[in-house]
Amino acid sequence: AVRQQCQNHAAGRGQYLLELASRYQAVICDRSLLDTYSYYFNKFGENKGMETVLLEYLPSYDFLFRMPIKYAFKKDGFRSTDKKFQKDMKN
Repeated sequence: AVRQQCQNHAAGRGQYLLELASRYQAVICDRSLLDTYSYYFNKFGENKGMETVLLEYLPSYDFLFRMPIKYAFKKDGFRSTDKKFQKDMKN
């Protein structure tokens, strides 16, 4: 059930971003579908269907920036404060 929810989230996010891109000259996001798939892959492993969609969608980005982790995350119930997990996701 969780796996399907993640797949649905990624598909919905991709569709939403495509709709925004069709209406605006520029769309700036703090996360990309690459992030979404990275988290999915970390939890469930490879998914060829999602990879295919991701590879088709990635060329629509003009830029992807990777930002260094400079500060520890505060426990907010949303982001992991586990340093190893953060490092694994960064790589």
